Amino acid sequence: MATLSSKGNGQIATVLCLFFLAGCSGSDVAAIKNLVPVSGSVSLENEPLESGTVFFLPEEPAGQPATGQINNGKFTMLTTVDAQGVVAGKYAVRIESRDTPEPSPKDLYPKPGPSLIPEKFTDPKTSGLTVDVESGMSAINRNLKP
Repeated sequence: MATLSSKGNGQIATVLCLFFLAGCSGSDVAAIKNLVPVSGSVSLENEPLESGTVFFLPEEPAGQPATGQINNGKFTMLTTVDAQGVVAGKYAVRIESRDTPEPSPKDLYPKPGPSLIPEKFTDPKTSGLTVDVESGMSAINRNLKP
């Protein structure tokens, strides 16, 4: 069973991750080869996270970021909207899971709610989480602890 281990990476990679995911189209997917299927689960003190996002931020400059939406504790990583899987390599990991505040008619851009997990996991520099993606790997199952 593969596990996330400790190391960190910069927030710049997070911004790049969102940029690349937003900018990729179907024609860009053809350029991404040899994707490794990656899925798993995330829990907090043995309770599955209801929702959130897992971010894989490449440690190599030429790497490709990936994200996975958490639903009832389970996630599947995507390199782009159309490309399920992750390019093999080493990644720093960060996790987001926030409360959703009630929308207000005054708020054009509502602020995110409070974190449902310890803040250290929301930053790749402090999360202590890494993953080495390789062909044939098993599911990643992580139980977060404060």
